[in-house]
Amino acid sequence: MAVVWKPAMKLLTTSEAIEYTAARGLKRAPSTWAHWAQEGEPPYRKDASRYRLYDPKDLDEFMRSRLGPRQQSTKSPRPAA
Repeated sequence: MAVVWKPAMKLLTTSEAIEYTAARGLKRAPSTWAHWAQEGEPPYRKDASRYRLYDPKDLDEFMRSRLGPRQQSTKSPRPAA
């Protein structure tokens, strides 16, 4: 009996990944995503033929690394980098 691999979550196309991250507060243009892919920068992806596929878990991790800490107001001091 052959084992069939099923991902835990659906992998997202680039346009779906852009919508997924934008809905969660990280809005970037499609050209930015193309640049990241060309330069080999995160978010990490899996290349399937001519398509780039993104795991939502990788996207969540990527967003956590890009978004700053939660602030109560714009007057809240930013943490030192």
